Amino acid sequence: MTRRTRFILRRVALTLPVLLVMSVVVFLVLHLVPGDPAATMLGLRATPELITQVRADLDLDASLPAQYVNWLGGVVQGDFGRDFIADESVGHLIAQALPVTLELAVGALLLGLIIGVPVGIAAVKGGRTARRASEGFVVAGIALPDFWIGIMLVLLFSATLQWLPPSGFARVLEDPYQNLRYLTLPVIALGLGQATYFARTTRSAVEESLQAPYVLLLRAKGVSERSILWRHVLRNAAAPIVTVVGIVFGVLLGGAIVIESLFSIPGLGRLLVEAVEQRNYTVVQGCVLVIAFMFIVVNLLTDLVVGWLDPRVADSAAQ
Repeated sequence: MTRRTRFILRRVALTLPVLLVMSVVVFLVLHLVPGDPAATMLGLRATPELITQVRADLDLDASLPAQYVNWLGGVVQGDFGRDFIADESVGHLIAQALPVTLELAVGALLLGLIIGVPVGIAAVKGGRTARRASEGFVVAGIALPDFWIGIMLVLLFSATLQWLPPSGFARVLEDPYQNLRYLTLPVIALGLGQATYFARTTRSAVEESLQAPYVLLLRAKGVSERSILWRHVLRNAAAPIVTVVGIVFGVLLGGAIVIESLFSIPGLGRLLVEAVEQRNYTVVQGCVLVIAFMFIVVNLLTDLVVGWLDPRVADSAAQ
């Protein structure tokens, strides 16, 4: 068995207990909150008879370990329970909302890469003006929150110029053109801030790679600076950039909650916000579990890609 294979198997094996611990945390956070979930969900309609019925429907009469085992067993089989308020399957609600959130997050991630990587390169290889402009972009991107950028975009492109709709959504398979129009502003609002992280990471990685001994050797051989940058330096700088991709993806999932509410996008974030407002514990539990699961899986894939890009990482981890 090669070291790279051992690295992959080890990372997959370490992910399984992380997923298990995460499921325990998600379950306990909601079930250890003071108050009766059944009475909270019923609100003003709460009567002793209805509370008893809801507790029985949600399996709240059983002990906490028994509730967790029953819930986890259902999750493994794809059953996240039922939305007591809407009387729908939580799995069905998540299946409808998840593709919307993924479309938004992936679009913002790609936009962040397209903007951030060139800005980071310009900060290293560009002139004085390019470096100052990139530094200003990074500072502004960190200082300005996503929701403020979204509001400004709506005021400019929707209220003033009337080029794009301020809110709403159309599924890509039903109307690709309207889907693009509805997602343009949310993707920009969510992606601009993340571009700053890619710019900072790219700048640091490129600067470090340019100081490596092989760069001096290539220059001594007469290799052009352009070839050194694009064929050698960026290849070695790819590993830290990919690592940041996994982190940024988790940030995007969290930021999507605010952006989806701002632009009325029927994604997982908006579903989670509405469930929290309604004290709909089964939906909250399912949404948080899916978001945490995606974050862990993406970070696993990120580690595997980094190990493939830089064999030294896989060799050191496999020892």
